[in-house]
Amino acid sequence: MIADGVHRALHQAYNIPVDDRFQRAHQYDPEDLIYDSNHLGIQRSHDIGIVHCVAGNWRDTTTKKALYKRVVELLSEIQVSGVKMYRLSSQGMIATTGPSATASHPK
Repeated sequence: MIADGVHRALHQAYNIPVDDRFQRAHQYDPEDLIYDSNHLGIQRSHDIGIVHCVAGNWRDTTTKKALYKRVVELLSEIQVSGVKMYRLSSQGMIATTGPSATASHPK
């Protein structure tokens, strides 16, 4: 499950307690999710998934990158069909899954 992988990554990269788990998941109909499928030259499939993490404590760039990298690793391990991670901001990230995506992490 994607939520399990994200939670494990948060625990491992941010050292949050295992029982500190507050998540929500939404599935939208295609007409209810508006996004540019080629924004910034990044091709996204219709199998897009968005992961947005809000952290109460400030984290430095190195720690955030470790989180993004670990999310990709864990989602690849649980066989989410191809994962490509992009950093959106200091607080969020986007995961694109599907045949056009490959496992990677932001530079």
